[in-house]
Amino acid sequence: MNPPMPSFGNMLAAAGENILGFPWLLYFPAGIFAITLLSFLFVADGLQEAFSPKGGM
Repeated sequence: MNPPMPSFGNMLAAAGENILGFPWLLYFPAGIFAITLLSFLFVADGLQEAFSPKGGM
């Protein structure tokens, strides 16, 4: 049997099963997911401003 593929969804699902007894297990995967999402959004916003034809430069 192969081990499960590591992903944010699998980590959050595993932590969600134990949320009542160990709520801190959810903090780390959720925090890393939020940081990753925000970093992609900031990069996308920077690219949009850099390549926008309506730029002020």
